[in-house]
Amino acid sequence: MLCDLAVLLFCIRSRIMVSDYDKGNWLSYKSMNNAGYPYSTPARSMLGESDIFYRMFGVGIKVQLLILLVIIALTVFLLVFFLLTRQMTEYIGNILKGAQQMADGDFEYRIDVLYQDEFSCIADSINRMADTVQRMQKREQEAEQTKNELITNVAHDLRTPLTSIIGYIDIVNTRKDLSDEQKEEYLKITWEKARKLEGLINELFSFTKVSYGGMPMNLASIDLIKLLEQEVDELYPYFEENSLNCIFEPDVDRCMIMADGERLVRVFDNLLGNAIRYGKDGKIIRIRTKTDAGSIKVQTINYGSVIPQESIPFLFEKFYKVDTARQSSDKGTGLGLAIAKSIVESHGGQITVSSSFDGTIFEVTLPVTEQAANSVVE
Repeated sequence: MLCDLAVLLFCIRSRIMVSDYDKGNWLSYKSMNNAGYPYSTPARSMLGESDIFYRMFGVGIKVQLLILLVIIALTVFLLVFFLLTRQMTEYIGNILKGAQQMADGDFEYRIDVLYQDEFSCIADSINRMADTVQRMQKREQEAEQTKNELITNVAHDLRTPLTSIIGYIDIVNTRKDLSDEQKEEYLKITWEKARKLEGLINELFSFTKVSYGGMPMNLASIDLIKLLEQEVDELYPYFEENSLNCIFEPDVDRCMIMADGERLVRVFDNLLGNAIRYGKDGKIIRIRTKTDAGSIKVQTINYGSVIPQESIPFLFEKFYKVDTARQSSDKGTGLGLAIAKSIVESHGGQITVSSSFDGTIFEVTLPVTEQAANSVVE
């Protein structure tokens, strides 16, 4: 290429010299023609543009320029191709490194998505795969932790009443000096502990079935207002026993929902049971409904001890019990609210709780049927 440039410059210089020579001798050529000589073109140097290129390379200057341009274009193309290929090669190397890191179990590693091409799509797909695996691992760890906690809590709660049962039965069997009144008292305690143990086992089975889909849903159109009225009537003896007045305040005469009636009864049994257990000092339990076009809210309110704010986020966790004076007379299993939450969520609703000096409110929100929603709007 350098040789071609040198020859090209030399030829251009030679052509300029020949042109100057032709201009200086134009008059002599003209006089010669006037003298009778035949007219001819001025003589040119042997280093003419076409001659020297033809003698040296076998082609003219135009072809040489074309070849030069082709060489320059190829050089530029190869340079750009090398740069682009090097960049892409490095990016592919990063993708392979990320895939190797994830294959070795490091799912925290992420590949940078730098471009908008097929390789970037591959990098993004690998990152999303790592996110999915991370979520699966997290769920698996949570499930394992939940299983361990369940076993630990069940073992603890089963052992306490069982130990008492065994102890009192042993006393009755081994001590011959017990009076009939003592034996009757010990048997009564044993019976109460056995009933508590039975209740815990039933609660545990119910929680397992509800939480893990072992209990099929039997959906039907139900008037929730009527269901709540029946629930209040059935629990009336318990209200009387605990000197409580239950006030039912519905905002509509009827509200139809699609639900499993037996499961919903279980929800409000648990909520009203908690209200009775912890709301004795308040003397009043209120049940209110708030209905709109798409849902109905059922509030169960008691005026007992205030739940500490730090305990509220954990109330619906299984086996959780508030460590305050509220549980001094607690005979619950710690599964009732967890079961209620699972049932409500299986119906597409939600359950929340708030507690202050104005009362402790458990609020259940359930979707209403289209027919009920239309009646509310009207």
